[in-house]
Amino acid sequence: LRMTNTAITPKVQQGDIAKFKIKVTNTGKIGSAINVTIGNPALATGFTYVKTDGIVLDSGTTPATRNDTSNPTAVSIAPAWGKFTIPPGGVVEINYQVKVDRYMAVGDYDTNAKTSYPDPLRGTANPNAVIENNYDVNSSKDDNIEVVKRKSRELVWDLSPTIRIVRR
Repeated sequence: LRMTNTAITPKVQQGDIAKFKIKVTNTGKIGSAINVTIGNPALATGFTYVKTDGIVLDSGTTPATRNDTSNPTAVSIAPAWGKFTIPPGGVVEINYQVKVDRYMAVGDYDTNAKTSYPDPLRGTANPNAVIENNYDVNSSKDDNIEVVKRKSRELVWDLSPTIRIVRR
């Protein structure tokens, strides 16, 4: 399985919402990857999962399917989605949002992604063998997100008195 991980909002202010997309493609020629769990094993400190914007199963040459609709819970720091069957040429895209802490340090952050599924070659000696693929955060800068200082909101109050002249 090949993964890409993209920051849809590559620059956010402290306290704002950031959006990400994990894309998993089965580049194999034969055999589906079955019971695949896709997720981010550890959001950067200061990021908290908010919600899933959408899951696309039919953007590949052969549609993927979702066997079990387990979704991350709100405020998760390690969101994961499951369970998918991804045939050769199949693609799963997950779009999700995280909240950036209002007091998070400014700077660049990498985001992770991971897939895991039962090893199709597991045998009786190791019936619970699992294949795990970790996204290489150094493979691209597309997964980076820059957290910038929150712009201060200028408070201006107009307290000038109003004079009303009434003629009788």
